[in-house]
Amino acid sequence: MDFNSIYFHDSELKEIKYDWNSFTLNLILNIFIDGPRKPFQQSILKFTECTLFEVPHNAPWGDSFYINGANQLLSADQEMSTYEIEMQSGDIIKINARRFELLVNVD
Repeated sequence: MDFNSIYFHDSELKEIKYDWNSFTLNLILNIFIDGPRKPFQQSILKFTECTLFEVPHNAPWGDSFYINGANQLLSADQEMSTYEIEMQSGDIIKINARRFELLVNVD
């Protein structure tokens, strides 16, 4: 699955969990997998071998838990990626990880 092709706009960020021992970051989302006209699905966006994540919550555009958009930037060696998730609050969550996985329809 290509990270940059996932429809993140207007998805809800519900919770963030990091497992220190396994270097695993999980973002629990309500996401519109098939676009905005379909019901959202509770999902986990899982990042493995996560070595860094920044989660500012300054809300320069006003407080919001909705995602505006997201993109993946590959490193020069293409081993690690930087993932950026722009919130509708104007905050940008940054994640460095080796890979991601989107687990759909989880409770």
